[in-house]
Amino acid sequence: MEAIKYYLSHDLNHDVLSLIKDNSLITITDSLGRVEYANDNYCNTIERRVNRVSGEAHELLKSHLHTGAVYKDLWRTLKMGHRWTGVLTETLESKKTIWLEATIIPIECDIDRQTKFLGLYKDVTNLYEDNNALLQAKTEALDFIESLPFNVFSITKHGKILNANKDFCDVKKADLIDTYLYDHIEMSIFEFFKKNIDAAFRNKVPNRFETSKYNSKGKNIFYSVIVAPVFNELGGVFSGTVTIQEVFKTITFDENEEE
Repeated sequence: MEAIKYYLSHDLNHDVLSLIKDNSLITITDSLGRVEYANDNYCNTIERRVNRVSGEAHELLKSHLHTGAVYKDLWRTLKMGHRWTGVLTETLESKKTIWLEATIIPIECDIDRQTKFLGLYKDVTNLYEDNNALLQAKTEALDFIESLPFNVFSITKHGKILNANKDFCDVKKADLIDTYLYDHIEMSIFEFFKKNIDAAFRNKVPNRFETSKYNSKGKNIFYSVIVAPVFNELGGVFSGTVTIQEVFKTITFDENEEE
């Protein structure tokens, strides 16, 4: 606590200083980035004893995991007397990688009138790891959906296509986005098709139906369509997932008719 009081303004009362010390990861560095003070929370997070931190160059301020542009911006901002905010990361001796949300503030020491840099950090490692896991899961899910042998659409209740996993009716996947699914449905089945999709949105339950259309060779192709509503946090229908899969009808003959 005394170290913090030494560097910070005496206008801050003891309770405020205690609150900062107990709930933050804190470092104070000199103008060259050498650590002059680090609290226990910071030392515990980076898995180093305070005697191995004090007097050393601040590792987070020169981490090899960041691009040069990050540090040019950081030091340019601090040298101009402005606060810098961002996320810094470092790999510890245990090989664990941590992410710290950092706010670094240039301050003028009341005692020697030298500029120091106060660093306040929040450990956001778990958040970053969770986000990376979600991103990985999302990527794997998208890869899986794109590999499916049938068409999958995400649409609004009005039929506007938000996403699609592959080409449909000779229209490229990228060109399907922001068009309407009904634009690609033949007029002969349009009303039936739209009625069944509207029913899934209105009743808030999945709806399955079959339809068919003739291809360019005059062959009647049958399709199985499933419409599943997607709900928001309030229980309203946010969008719908539509799968369209070609099905093969098997024609059976009565044994008595084969003669």
